[in-house]
Amino acid sequence: MLFFVASAALAADPSVSIRADGTVVGEVVVAATEAEIRSVISDQMLLSTWDPDTNVRTAPDGACTKVWYTIPHPLAQMEYTTRACPTDRGLTYTLTESDDVESLAASWEIMDAGEGRHTLRYSIRLVPTLPIPQWIISRQASQSVLPFLSQVQGHLER
Repeated sequence: MLFFVASAALAADPSVSIRADGTVVGEVVVAATEAEIRSVISDQMLLSTWDPDTNVRTAPDGACTKVWYTIPHPLAQMEYTTRACPTDRGLTYTLTESDDVESLAASWEIMDAGEGRHTLRYSIRLVPTLPIPQWIISRQASQSVLPFLSQVQGHLER
């Protein structure tokens, strides 16, 4: 019981910021090993259960995972495909195909925070082909990232 209390006291709520270029960056400190974190961030189907606005399909692609995304929207549905590949610091997504997305930069980064904890940083910058201002895309993404990181944190610390 004492371990649980100490672990809970070390946990912090996720935070999200938007950089000047429109990149949304979310961070959360989790009481989990790097291996446990990698297991979660590599499981694209598990991650998709915490993002109700996105439909996901996956397939193995060598050491990576091919991920097809469909984001329904009343005005225009967005579809794109990425490769999610492990890196020495986490996981990186590379846009491979889309008529709806001009560019995508997304990644997970795992950083040692000491005392058995890690800082988990998720960043994303998506530029659609539709003429939508970047600040609107970034604001919408930031509103999704915060509860998403809370779900990841809860899963890792259960």
